[in-house]
Amino acid sequence: MIKLTETESEYLLQIPADQRDRAKGIKGRWWDTQRKLWVYPRTRDSYEALVAEFGDDPSIENISRSSAEKPGPPSSESENERLRAQLKHIQSTLDAMLSQQSGQVADDGMSDHLAAKDTEIERLGVELQGAQSSIEHLTSENAGLKEKLERLYKERERKPERQNLGELAKIAAMAASGDDPEFIKVVEGEPLLQMFPVQITKKLEAALRRRLGRLGAAGFQMSLFDLLSEARDANSLPEEAIDLAHTIRKQRNIIAHFDVDSTTTPARTLLVLFAASVLWPYLTQWPEGGDTN
Repeated sequence: MIKLTETESEYLLQIPADQRDRAKGIKGRWWDTQRKLWVYPRTRDSYEALVAEFGDDPSIENISRSSAEKPGPPSSESENERLRAQLKHIQSTLDAMLSQQSGQVADDGMSDHLAAKDTEIERLGVELQGAQSSIEHLTSENAGLKEKLERLYKERERKPERQNLGELAKIAAMAASGDDPEFIKVVEGEPLLQMFPVQITKKLEAALRRRLGRLGAAGFQMSLFDLLSEARDANSLPEEAIDLAHTIRKQRNIIAHFDVDSTTTPARTLLVLFAASVLWPYLTQWPEGGDTN
């Protein structure tokens, strides 16, 4: 009696000994000595060959066509461990089969038995090569992922330092101003970005207009240079304050109107910040007309 069944990964064939040539004629077969049956991989080719050979036999069970889709490539360390365990199992099976083959087998079907063993050894050898190749691929992939992960960790550790640098600079600048309340209002809500010199210049112009009493339409038409010139003529600010204001004005013009090297922008921004920290107390505490008595 012929019996053909299937598992998740195999087709299993039981057939009388006098018809074993029919089983051998289908590629990919091997003889399972423990289950005493022929085993075929559950693929589309095996399915079509088995149906062609045994499909008309009324004693076989229905089997389904395999999708024959290849599994996706392993991509994790757990799959790596699974392949190593499979490799160990294959090697153990090979050793046991070779040991058994080297002994004497007192059996009338010894030649068939050895042929089945040879077929099984050949199949396991191919599977062993595939497992070794997969392990090498996974080892290389894991090494690359670990290197990338270490690089990401280092970048993440550096980011907080970069983000906090602007806040630390503002704290230092506010301390340099003597914690001048007006200066703190100027910088506290202003992020240290490329446009900081432009924004601080606008606030400097507004402070000078208030100090010089130029709050009308004519005052708003005066440039920062004109306001500083009037402050010098009126002795409304000391020379150091005027020089600091001109530093801010020049850096603002460079950033706003010229194609500067972007790598210098952070340094220019800090230059403007600290120049303003020294200047602002003059705007709020220096007496009108420069009289310090």
